[in-house]
Amino acid sequence: MKRTYTVDENWIDLIGEIWQPGVGPCAHRYKLRPYDVENIGEPTRENVQSWLDKNAGDFQSVTDFHAVVGEVDLPWKDEESEIVFLDCR
Repeated sequence: MKRTYTVDENWIDLIGEIWQPGVGPCAHRYKLRPYDVENIGEPTRENVQSWLDKNAGDFQSVTDFHAVVGEVDLPWKDEESEIVFLDCR
């Protein structure tokens, strides 16, 4: 008997400034748990930004983000942000 499994992955890639001065831009990927997805609510840029404001404590500011939540894929606002993210990782 063949079994089929579905894995739901939700995440937010972000770039921004951390609290340590002089480091420059930093990047992080938040893997979202079902609890996080529930707290985000409808996956809009505003709701994801609000979630980041409350949960991205290592960052003093978030410059840009790319989020995949459920069926919604919120792209980077600035196409340069993905390059910065990849450079920082």
